[in-house]
Amino acid sequence: MQDDYPDTLTIRHNRAYWRGEAGELASAAEATEQLLDDCLRILGPDHRTTLTARNSLARWLGEAGDPAGATEAAE
Repeated sequence: MQDDYPDTLTIRHNRAYWRGEAGELASAAEATEQLLDDCLRILGPDHRTTLTARNSLARWLGEAGDPAGATEAAE
């Protein structure tokens, strides 16, 4: 399945990143949360891409005004 390719995961991360940069914080957080779930399933919890997705999720949640969610995502 193409959705499981590592390059596809990177592209999804980039799309979510630019949504956040455009001010679509809730959309960026939602997309990143879905990405993180897939990264965990495909790559495992310690992979660099998974850790980057986790960090990005914490960022978007924090910027969207959800410090508790950001803290949870970063743990």
